[in-house]
Amino acid sequence: STSINSTTFALVSGFEATITPSSNSSKILVHLHANLGLDGTGTDRYGVVKIRRDTSGNSADVLGGKGTQSGHQDDMVFNTISTDPTTTHERNLVYSATGLDSPNTTGSITYSFKARVNAAGSPVMTINRTTADPNNFFHSPAVSSITLMEIDGS
Repeated sequence: STSINSTTFALVSGFEATITPSSNSSKILVHLHANLGLDGTGTDRYGVVKIRRDTSGNSADVLGGKGTQSGHQDDMVFNTISTDPTTTHERNLVYSATGLDSPNTTGSITYSFKARVNAAGSPVMTINRTTADPNNFFHSPAVSSITLMEIDGS
């Protein structure tokens, strides 16, 4: 599992999938299923996720963070809501997103997952486990995935 507590997007290691389209006109259906833990002390704590496409040394964000309004660029947001700024709140979240990408290539494409939090240090986001990570029934680990499917674009 991975922990993220930075306000800068970071790639989640080991969380990627690769596909090679059969035609330049093919579309790629990208589905993210992420099991996330998020905790933080204070109010308005949240995490943000994006899916990145890498092909032949070029990369682009293809899901999340593509909004055009100022202050609304991170459109794949999940949060833990707290009204008590002195209490730590932990949330386990299942986050799913699906999008259609048009990569215009027949080369190998790797889709990866990157994430950030809104305040350095607190909150902390974890992937495939809760932030507490104790060995008990209520905090059991889960599995996240990226599923890719080629769709005929002709």
